[in-house]
Amino acid sequence: MREVLYEECARNAQDTQRAKICKTMFGLSVVFAVLFVILLYLFLQLAASVLSGAVEDDNPSAWNAFFFLFIALLVACFAAAVLLFVFRNRPNPSFDYTFVSGELRVAKVFNSLSRKLMCVVNCEEILKVGKVGSHTYERLKGMRDTKESVLTPNKEPAEGKGFYYLYLNGALGKTLYVLECREEMIANVLQFAKRGVLEEDYR
Repeated sequence: MREVLYEECARNAQDTQRAKICKTMFGLSVVFAVLFVILLYLFLQLAASVLSGAVEDDNPSAWNAFFFLFIALLVACFAAAVLLFVFRNRPNPSFDYTFVSGELRVAKVFNSLSRKLMCVVNCEEILKVGKVGSHTYERLKGMRDTKESVLTPNKEPAEGKGFYYLYLNGALGKTLYVLECREEMIANVLQFAKRGVLEEDYR
C-alpha cells in the first residue's frame, strides 16, 4: 500500500475575538507586574523607615495589620501578573490532525505558539467510523465503558467539513474520538482500517 500523508487543522471559529482576549490578558499581566514593582518599592521604603525609627511605631498592632494587608496586595498583584501571562495563550485553541500511513496524530495548538499531543490513533485499533449524530454514534456514546474525547474547538463544523468519530479500543480503553475534518481524512483512515468499520447508517 502506498505511503499517505494528509494534514488538516480545525481552527477556532472565533479566532479574531480570542486573539483580542489574548492581547488583553497580556496587557493586564504587564499592568499587574508594574503595579507589583511599584508597591514592592513603596513597601521596602516604608519598612526601612519603620526599622530605622524615622516613622514612629506607636501602635504595633495597627502597623502589623497594615503590613499584612500590604503583603497580601503584593502577593495578589504578583499572582495575577504570572497567571495572566502564563494562560494568555489558552483561550485560543485549535487542533492539528496529521495522518501518516495508518497513524493519526492529533495535537492541540494554543495561538500557534505551543502544542500538546492529545492522542495517537492506530487505524488497526479502530472498531467503528462514522458521522457524529448518527444512530450508531449515539449508541456508542451511551455505552458505560466508552469515553468521549472531543478534538475540535467548535460547536459547528466549518464550511466543507463535518464532525466524524473514530471508535477504538486502545491502551486507554474504549474511546470515541470526535474530529472536525473533511471526508477525505475519513477516506484515508478507511484505507488502513479493518474491513467493516464504517457504520452501516453512514450517509
